[in-house]
Amino acid sequence: MGLAFGGVYRLQESGFNPHVKSWAGAVGLMQLMPAASRQFKVQNAYDPEQNIHAGVMVLRYLDGLWVKTVADPNERLKFVLASYNVGVSHVIDARNLAAKYGKDPTKWDDNVETYLMLKTKRQYYKDPVVSAGILQVYGAGELREGSARKI
Repeated sequence: MGLAFGGVYRLQESGFNPHVKSWAGAVGLMQLMPAASRQFKVQNAYDPEQNIHAGVMVLRYLDGLWVKTVADPNERLKFVLASYNVGVSHVIDARNLAAKYGKDPTKWDDNVETYLMLKTKRQYYKDPVVSAGILQVYGAGELREGSARKI
C-alpha cells in the first residue's frame, strides 16, 4: 500500500489537474520536477499517463534509495514522500542534523521531521553538516509540523 498511497498523495496535491504547475516548476498530476521528467524520459509531463508512470518510477527509486538506511517500511514511506516533496538532499541534511543533535536519523516523527522544518532557520541551514542550504517552502506545499503524520 505504501508507494501506491504516495502516488495518491501526489495526485491530491495537484488537485487532480494534469495542467497544473507549481511555483517550483513541478508539473502535472504527480507534480514532476523537470529533472525527473528528463531522468525518466517523459516526452510530455502534462500527459497524465506519462506523468503518473514517471511519478511512480520516482517513488520506486526513492524507496530503493531509503531502504538502505531506513529498514522500517512505515518510517521509510515518510522519508520517500518527504524526498519527493523537498528533494533527497534536504532530507539527508535533516538526517545529519538529527544525528548531530542526538535524535534518531532513521525515525521521522519528532526526529528527522523536526530538523527538516528547522532548515528554514539560518542556524540550521548554515550548519557544517548541511550541504543543500536553506529549505524554501511556499504556498499549499508549505511544510507544517506534523504534516508527514497526516499522510
